[in-house]
Amino acid sequence: MTDYERQLMDEIKQAHIKIVALEAEKSALEKSISDQEDKLEKIEFQYADQLDELDKGDSEHSHFVADNLLVEYLKEVGMSHVAEAFERTRDRVNFWYS
Repeated sequence: MTDYERQLMDEIKQAHIKIVALEAEKSALEKSISDQEDKLEKIEFQYADQLDELDKGDSEHSHFVADNLLVEYLKEVGMSHVAEAFERTRDRVNFWYS
C-alpha cells in the first residue's frame, strides 16, 4: 500500500468517525425534540382542560380567568413576548368585562 493510499484510508476512517458522531448527535436531538413536543402537548391539554371547566354562569369572571390562563400558557411555552404584549395592550386600553 502506498503512502497516498494510507493517507486516503486514514481520511476515510476519520470521515466515518465524524459520521458516526453526527448520527449520534442527530439521534439525541430528535429525542430532545420528541420530549419537548410531548411536554408541550401535556401543557396544551392542561390549559385546554382548565378553559373547558370555566363556569359559564359568570361570564365576566370566566373571561378574566381565560385571559389570565392564556397569558400563563404563552409564558410557559416560551412566548413571553406575546404574553407581555397582550398584558401591555390590556393595561393600555383598560379592558373591562361585562
